[in-house]
Amino acid sequence: MESEEILHLSFNQDRTLLTLGSRTGFKVFKVYPLELIHQEDNGNFKIVEMYESSLLVSLVGAGEQPAFSPRRLTIWNIAEHTPICETSFPDSLLSVKMNRIRIVAVISDAIYIYDTTTMKTQNTIRTVENPKGLAALSPTHSACWLLYPSSVEKGNLQVYDCFNMQLRTEIEAHTSKLAYIAISYQGNLCATASEKGTVIRVFSLPEGNKLFTFKRGLMAAITYSINFSMDAELLLSCSDTGTIHVYNINRNEVRESNNWGDAIRNSLFSAASYIVPGSYKDSFETSRSYIVARTNFKIPYIATLIPNTNMLLAVNYSGHYIMFSVDYVNGGDGIVHQEGSLSRIRMS
Repeated sequence: MESEEILHLSFNQDRTLLTLGSRTGFKVFKVYPLELIHQEDNGNFKIVEMYESSLLVSLVGAGEQPAFSPRRLTIWNIAEHTPICETSFPDSLLSVKMNRIRIVAVISDAIYIYDTTTMKTQNTIRTVENPKGLAALSPTHSACWLLYPSSVEKGNLQVYDCFNMQLRTEIEAHTSKLAYIAISYQGNLCATASEKGTVIRVFSLPEGNKLFTFKRGLMAAITYSINFSMDAELLLSCSDTGTIHVYNINRNEVRESNNWGDAIRNSLFSAASYIVPGSYKDSFETSRSYIVARTNFKIPYIATLIPNTNMLLAVNYSGHYIMFSVDYVNGGDGIVHQEGSLSRIRMS
C-alpha cells in the first residue's frame, strides 16, 4: 500500500491507536512504539474510527465502489473480519464519533444518535448546515456530552446531553464560524477554534463558562486538530503553519487585565504570551505557549501527545510522521526523535 492515497487519519479516544483509511483499505497502528497491528486491503474508506482499544471499528466508504457507499455506516469486528451491523443514511456521512454507550453519525444537516449495544436510534437532531460534519462526543460515558455548531454565521455551539437526550446550553465561542471542536477525556472541558484560527478558547462543560483564551498567532490559519492530554492539563493545536502549539492549562494563570501597557510589557518576557482583544472581552494574559513543535508539513496533518511518555506524534496525509521528544517540566521546543513513512511500517 505504498502508493495509497490517505483519506482519513484519527487517534482513538485514549490516544494509544492511530487509524488510517485509504482508497485501498484501512490500517490500525499502535502509537508508541509505532507499530502496524492490523491491515485490511479491501475497500476504500473515508472514515475509520476506533473505540479505545476494542475490536470494533466504524467504517464509512469513499463511494468508489457500490459496496462502500458514503451513506452507509458499518460497525466492523477487526478480529473476525466481519461486519456486526450496517446502517444507511439519507446523505453522505461526514463524521462518526463513538464512546461506550453512544455512536454519533453526522450528515450535513442532521445528527443521528445510537445506542452502542442495540444500535437502535435514540434521537435524531436537525442541525444548521454543517458541511464539515463538525462534532465532538465525550470519550467517556460518565459525562456524555455532544457538541455541534448551532449557527452558520457565528461560532456558536450546542451542548447536548447524549444520556438524557436533551439540550443543556449554547456556547457563544467565536464571532466567526467554527473550525474545530474538542472535548477532554474527562468530559468537563471543551476547546474550540474558529475559521479565522488566531485564538483557541476553552470552556467548562456542561455550563459553557469561558475559562481560557489562548492566542495561536497574529495571522489567520487553518486549524487541523485540537486535543487535550489525557489528564487535561495540556492542550495541543496544529494548523497549516506547520507549527504545533501546546498550552499548559494546569499552570496557566488567567487574569483580566485592563492595563494594556502592563500587558505588553509582561508579554515581552514570554514570546508566546498574548493579549487577545475582541468583542468577547478577551483582555487576558496567558502564561505562555508551553511547548512548540515545528514540522515541515505543507499538507493537512493531525497530532497528539502520547500518554505516559514524553512524546508528541504528528502524522500528515501523505503518511509521513514525526515523533518529537518534549519536556513537560520546562517546556520549550520539541526535539525530533523519529521520522519516517507509515507505508514502510510492516506488520510483525
